[in-house]
Amino acid sequence: MPHCPVCGTELVRKSRGLLVCTGTGAVIAGVALFLPSIIWISACGLFAGCIGIYLLMWGIVGKGYWCRTCKRIPPDME
Repeated sequence: MPHCPVCGTELVRKSRGLLVCTGTGAVIAGVALFLPSIIWISACGLFAGCIGIYLLMWGIVGKGYWCRTCKRIPPDME
């Protein structure tokens, strides 16, 4: 198991495929819910889209790793 380059704690690994699929679904739901005429539904769509983008970045750039001590995606895994 790799260690966090910031604090040295062992990293937790999540399924990259599941993160990417869930992130893609959240982005699609966010785009579908973003209606300019209804403010509450638009806010939900914007929130879902932001979460989806975060999950996509975690799965693609972060390679599914998470540091429990730092509470973030490690910056450089190489």
